[in-house]
Amino acid sequence: MTYSFPFFTPDSKNILEQIGLAYEGLAGEGSFFTVSSATRTEEQQKALKRRNRNATDGESSHSFGISFDISYIRFNGERGWDAKAQRNLETVLNHFQQTGKIYVIKERKQSCYHVTVR
Repeated sequence: MTYSFPFFTPDSKNILEQIGLAYEGLAGEGSFFTVSSATRTEEQQKALKRRNRNATDGESSHSFGISFDISYIRFNGERGWDAKAQRNLETVLNHFQQTGKIYVIKERKQSCYHVTVR
């Protein structure tokens, strides 16, 4: 994680763990995804904004430990395109969004899902 620290609120940590278990249950034992970004300082957010047009100026939901990004091109420690793994992750994230636990946005340029815990 270049532009963030692996810190979460207790609720965010709990939801992330639930997402991980649900993904593993769908994709198979031992399957996992990669969290590519988590909590950011204001300085990290400014540095990211210079490289990523999707990043907001100033504070973002990442500033409060309630948002994290999950890569959709990194699964099981490998980087690359895996359509089935991506579909499985998207299925899990859509379920969590439909049940009111998270908001999720698919970011195409950064190849990640931006997840905010509700």
